[in-house]
Amino acid sequence: RLELNDTLGNEDLNVVQTSEGDDFLSLTLLYEEPVVEGFQKEYGLDPRQLPENDPRFIRYRSRFLTQFHRELRAELDQIARELKRETPLEITAVVSNGEENLLLGMDLATWAEEGLVDTIIPYSSVERIGAYGNKIGPNTWDGEPSWEDPEDVAWFVSLVKGTRTKVALNMMPRFLTKEAQYRKAHQLYKAGVEHLFFWDCVPEARGCLLYTSDAADE
Repeated sequence: RLELNDTLGNEDLNVVQTSEGDDFLSLTLLYEEPVVEGFQKEYGLDPRQLPENDPRFIRYRSRFLTQFHRELRAELDQIARELKRETPLEITAVVSNGEENLLLGMDLATWAEEGLVDTIIPYSSVERIGAYGNKIGPNTWDGEPSWEDPEDVAWFVSLVKGTRTKVALNMMPRFLTKEAQYRKAHQLYKAGVEHLFFWDCVPEARGCLLYTSDAADE
């Protein structure tokens, strides 16, 4: 708590980011002892003997990350009040595609409904896509962009509809040309997306855009 106070007292720091991957605050849960013991007590079954996509275990496991976000939300809100910050402390969550989220223990619908996260950042609609696409040769990557299927986009747009949570689709892969990024951004805004996310946005590495939803009508 003291470390959080010292760190978050800086008005330049406004966001705490959690992640389902290996970076930032990684939140993947599988068969940790409290998870296994709790499930056994409630269902009388050993989850390690069940298929990994058993809906009972998936739902049970998601409670842990949901409770973590409840506590994180409450703690950050309290610290912001104590420090009398002029700007609130926001929580962003980097997540997987729609089908994988619950399997990884992330109940995004509950997070959005309860306002536990401010922004959900779906990493990619393409399963396991690398940052620069899928490698198909020694120095060759394919350039298939994410979010080509309207259903993938609609899943996340509908997820946050009517809540205060925002969704910001990650523009992948990173080597898309400016023209391809403009076309993709235009397509996504037309589909109801209001925010985009760019990572490693270094001009020398990728042509980054200044593109707002107002431009979608032009």
